[in-house]
Amino acid sequence: MTMDKIDRRILKILHQDSRITVKALSEKVHLSQPSCAERLRRLVEQGIIEKCSIQVSPKALGFPIAAIVRVRPLPGELARVEKLITEIEEIVQCDKVTGDDAFVCRMHLRNIEELDHCLRKIASFATTSTSIVKSTLVSNRLLPLDGAD
Repeated sequence: MTMDKIDRRILKILHQDSRITVKALSEKVHLSQPSCAERLRRLVEQGIIEKCSIQVSPKALGFPIAAIVRVRPLPGELARVEKLITEIEEIVQCDKVTGDDAFVCRMHLRNIEELDHCLRKIASFATTSTSIVKSTLVSNRLLPLDGAD
């Protein structure tokens, strides 16, 4: 997976605006449209670009509370807890991690009562530790792409 300066520039531009047209993108990176489209295809085939998506505002959708929940399954309950986590719609991201906890989940909620309702679903099978997010300092940052070609 060798990327040159143009590939990195394409990624930076797409990260800022994934809806940009190939025509506009090609103009920004000073390539012909076919050359730019070919580079995009190659970045997708190499797995560098996994998908293009939108970013929605949970607050604007009525989910003003964000929470981080660390989950530690009780002995023998790992598989059951993993399945339950995937079924809780308010969990928008979950990482399986090393250490004392098995999972770290990010949730978006309408209110604190909703948090209690969600946690009750796994309470018989795991212990949890919850933090309410006060603010997000870094979100969806592009990885550092500058480096040797």
